[in-house]
Amino acid sequence: MLAIGLIINEQSYLEKRVIQNSSYKKSVLNTIEFKIQDLLSLNQILFPCELENQYIQHTPLIGQTLHHFASLHERISLGKRLYYLLFDNEQTLKQVLR
Repeated sequence: MLAIGLIINEQSYLEKRVIQNSSYKKSVLNTIEFKIQDLLSLNQILFPCELENQYIQHTPLIGQTLHHFASLHERISLGKRLYYLLFDNEQTLKQVLR
């Protein structure tokens, strides 16, 4: 599947040029602030969904949480989960696009 290949290529590119960069590790990945974000599950990718029911007073969100950002495997897994979340169900995709 082309989309999965793109996810893997993108994350591999980031891995080599950003994540493995010693300066980035020191100034971002190894900071207490970054570690706390992971501990508190604050690394999330969320998509707003517009439902057909106009009586709802809030916008529902769907998404996933990324744990262990420094892990190539975890980032690729997140990309796959997000892909399936959006494209596995046509109704969900329509709600996000709305």
